[in-house]
Amino acid sequence: MIDENGYTPLNYDDALDTVQGFIRRENGEDTNVSPRSFWGTLARVLAKIAVNVDQNGENV
Repeated sequence: MIDENGYTPLNYDDALDTVQGFIRRENGEDTNVSPRSFWGTLARVLAKIAVNVDQNGENV
């Protein structure tokens, strides 16, 4: 990601926190995003995709 300090790679934990937050905002704060739940699995996949996209953007 690019911020006021230049490029900072997106790490998986930050991406996962962001995706889990989005899921909870859309579906309710009590939505289960634990690793074995549907929403948790989806969050982990989307976080990994976000990190991969960020890394690919860095390589351009």
